[in-house]
Amino acid sequence: METLNDFKEWEETYSGWDNLHPEYYEMFKQFAFDRIEKGFTRWGARSIGERMRWETDIDSGERYKVNNNLAAYFSRKFMVEFPEHDKFFETRSHPNSAMYLLKNLKEDVRDSL
Repeated sequence: METLNDFKEWEETYSGWDNLHPEYYEMFKQFAFDRIEKGFTRWGARSIGERMRWETDIDSGERYKVNNNLAAYFSRKFMVEFPEHDKFFETRSHPNSAMYLLKNLKEDVRDSL
């Protein structure tokens, strides 16, 4: 599981966009809770992102307004906001996070820390 600091790194990257377009996170939450209400205990954030892309493309006629990376950010935001669902999405560490770098150090170097 990632730490709160990992989420903060994602938040620094995407919160500006999110603040300008809060309707997308609302849509993400709606689709996530739809899966939860149907009894799912795990779901793929990317599939919700693809559904968001589909829905916005159909509704507005504009293509690809939803960046692929937003699903990763939204899944983390969702699990921070709703800790009772903190394992609903599988996450991997952000490539720039200290946790990611530590996990990917060679074993001999990591053991010497």
